[in-house]
Amino acid sequence: MTEEKFNESNINVFRHVKKIVGTIALCKSTRLQNSGWIKRLTVHKNYRRKGIGTNLVNLALEFGSQQGYRRINVMISDHRKAARELFNKKDFEIYLYRKKSLYGTSVILLFVELTYRLKYNDNDAELLATDPFYTQAH
Repeated sequence: MTEEKFNESNINVFRHVKKIVGTIALCKSTRLQNSGWIKRLTVHKNYRRKGIGTNLVNLALEFGSQQGYRRINVMISDHRKAARELFNKKDFEIYLYRKKSLYGTSVILLFVELTYRLKYNDNDAELLATDPFYTQAH
């Protein structure tokens, strides 16, 4: 919730202890033109499954749209099932899978990159066809 919307909501917070229970970070992509990345989405464990993550993602998508982004991507560890469910509910699609090995071990972590298309035009098909990361996944 933006500060402006919060002020308009007339929520009286003076009787409540103020604490941050969730954050999201969206930044401009350096790899994909007119795109953004959700770099961080965190909700305190005592406040999960209450719609806070969904609201944060909605705000990030709204902000990305205002910035003129055509799509927003997010990278999630494969074992983070709740995060995958959240982004699947928001209609993010699988963009590609990535593997990362831990330093000096035989442990391999699997990540999935998801994408959400904010705007679509004919150039997107050409962009996807020439994107080396996209072609590796398909």
